[in-house]
Amino acid sequence: MITVIGQYAGTQEGKVGEYRYTFPVIDSTGSQLWRVQQRIIMDNISSGIGCPWGGCIGFGVGVSTGRVQTVITP
Repeated sequence: MITVIGQYAGTQEGKVGEYRYTFPVIDSTGSQLWRVQQRIIMDNISSGIGCPWGGCIGFGVGVSTGRVQTVITP
């Protein structure tokens, strides 16, 4: 992600892949490149050992809810 400071100076024709595109042209006086990260937040993690009738058959881990968090830093 980028933030640009400057004056609008018109447009320039070009392509994105095979497609024609009109790009804005900026007479830039400054810019900031931002770092974008996504984190997975897991809520309500559950685990357990399955021991029906006294015979343990395995171990399980489950997540019942979660979310994706986007963090933007300079």
